[in-house]
Amino acid sequence: MSRHRSRAFVLSLGAALWTGAAAIAPSPAVAAGPTDLPGVHALESRVLAGLLKLALKEDARRQVWYLATRLLVADPKNDEAEAALKKWDTKDLELANPPSKGFKEKRDAGLRQVGDAYAQLVRDQQAKGAKPVDTFGLVERALAYGTKAADAAAALEGAGQVWCGTYGTQAKDDVKAAFGTLGDVLTWTPEYEDAYLRAKIPWPDARVFGLRDWRIVTAPTLAAAGKAATSVAAVEAHFVKSLGSIAKEANVKEDDPNWDLIVVPDVKTYDQLAEPLFHNDDPTRTSRLAASSGWLDGWRKRTLVSEKHRDVDWVAPEALLSGWLARILARRHLGTGGSGKIGRGAWILEGIGGVYEGFRAKGPEGGDLDFARCWRLAAAKALKDRGALIAWPKFLELDDLTAQDEAKEDVKLSFDGAPREAKKVEVVGAQATAYLAGLWTHEGDKGLKKLSALLIETFKRGRLPDVDKTCGWRPGTAADAAVKALDLAPAK
Repeated sequence: MSRHRSRAFVLSLGAALWTGAAAIAPSPAVAAGPTDLPGVHALESRVLAGLLKLALKEDARRQVWYLATRLLVADPKNDEAEAALKKWDTKDLELANPPSKGFKEKRDAGLRQVGDAYAQLVRDQQAKGAKPVDTFGLVERALAYGTKAADAAAALEGAGQVWCGTYGTQAKDDVKAAFGTLGDVLTWTPEYEDAYLRAKIPWPDARVFGLRDWRIVTAPTLAAAGKAATSVAAVEAHFVKSLGSIAKEANVKEDDPNWDLIVVPDVKTYDQLAEPLFHNDDPTRTSRLAASSGWLDGWRKRTLVSEKHRDVDWVAPEALLSGWLARILARRHLGTGGSGKIGRGAWILEGIGGVYEGFRAKGPEGGDLDFARCWRLAAAKALKDRGALIAWPKFLELDDLTAQDEAKEDVKLSFDGAPREAKKVEVVGAQATAYLAGLWTHEGDKGLKKLSALLIETFKRGRLPDVDKTCGWRPGTAADAAVKALDLAPAK
């Protein structure tokens, strides 16, 4: 928020909180509560300390972290909070239990009580002559703790502002510019939501919002949030229009969403989150994770994406995000929605992702696929030219484990009108992109219906069926279509 907007806002908000007491009378408990900041901090410390004990008892470790962190702000010398923060490392916090329903009810009620006390303190201080600008921090803390005070909401409205949860207070015009028509379906996740804390703890800059049945974590700007929201909406709209959906309407609950999407700006941040979010004792899996730029965990319903590719620095951020979204959407709309394993032909998700790396959004309602923008299709073309593609019969039999044994290659190619070099290209992923591009384009709309049915059958069986037989083609048709699709990539 700009300096002049911030000042205008706090003046308006302060006036509304001062004069708006008639709009909502504080509860007797709040009205008879603390009348100065030390008193509010004392109440805050008592409430947080009580909740901290409950969280420790339940082993709800991320809630312990949040409550102890907030407690140390209110009471910097609190020994119990200090000890709680030293109790576990980041990985141990990820492995902890989610909070129970009973705990969340007590947490929400307790924090709201403190938020209401902050709001009342603002009224009291301004009634005594305090300037609105001096109470702005108190207002934000009241909102962060979940106060429902109508005068606070009215003040935001009157000042042209809106409370955006972990993104803080933002100008309505800025929210509209970032999210457009999606603003009507956004939800602003509170700072204490357990699933958000999974990312917040290892990545302090993380912010979060909800979009329909997605929980999306991004960098701390509205621009980053708006970009992610538009990509999610556009790719999903295009995917469902192209391939359909057999998914039931989502039943979204806190800590059990349809999917968590965590979009980080670079590989360094990716590495901070990858181990705690996807910890596994399998050394092979851990090694693959450390070499990746994106990771999808169907069992946890969680995806982490870096906007910068680890090895190919010229790949556009929107390409990486679109590709990983397509992998998720295939599971959500045509599969089990979660962790259904695929044996033979597990590379089919890599192919879907590779194709959607050529997607370009045209607003949140959809967009177009441009195969000339699929960088792994261009890589597959370069690999074919030097005879480095895998023989089709062998390729079709690869599963997730055997695909790991295949080579990574450095390739030179033409892309976006310039010569490029791509490091450590997974041959299986590039070839899968060509295969899916062939299926996508072979018979137009009729072919897309066959591709949709093929994906549904793959998830249902847990393995890729005979593609040519399933699609009603002569043997070898799908492989021929893949080779033909290579011509869609830019020439050298």
